[in-house]
Amino acid sequence: MASTLPAGPRWAGVRDEDVTRSGLWTAVGTLSERGDTLEARHLGAHTMIIKRKLPDMGMTPPRRPYERPAASISAVVDFSPILLEGEHLQQLHIRQWTYRGKIVDFALVHTVTIDGVEATVARIDCCNGSIHRHAYLQDGTDVLDHLPIRELWDDDDTWEIVDQEYGLCWDRMIDEAEMNYRRWSHGR
Repeated sequence: MASTLPAGPRWAGVRDEDVTRSGLWTAVGTLSERGDTLEARHLGAHTMIIKRKLPDMGMTPPRRPYERPAASISAVVDFSPILLEGEHLQQLHIRQWTYRGKIVDFALVHTVTIDGVEATVARIDCCNGSIHRHAYLQDGTDVLDHLPIRELWDDDDTWEIVDQEYGLCWDRMIDEAEMNYRRWSHGR
């Protein structure tokens, strides 16, 4: 007996035994464990073929790390450095990316200038899907190396989270400025 199914890759692996007939239509059952189904409906002289994939309701979509809106639509603002108290010239440099009135990315960088040479003491910034800290020694070693403050996922409320965390991170940089400088200058 000749196959009742048309030739082609979409019908590969379907056997005539998988086909059931009832009235004016022919249905082909499940093709795989994933729930792919294939249906052929015979309506008089015409055949309509429908291939559909049923969703796996037990699977959650993978979470994607947060990325700020594209540079073409977010505005970057560099503020004048703020002077910090302490030995030598210590400053806090601020860079913000804003979008729709929210801070969607930022970098807070504590620097010290000695004999005209500027060095980074500490930093809090957003990248690679997190808000995290860095603390440096004089030789440039990062002793915290991306110590996470908060993981960021590409969810609807992430802009709100980054905007709120900015204020907390600002306070932390001001409060810990002296401790960060001591760590940097004494190498511990």
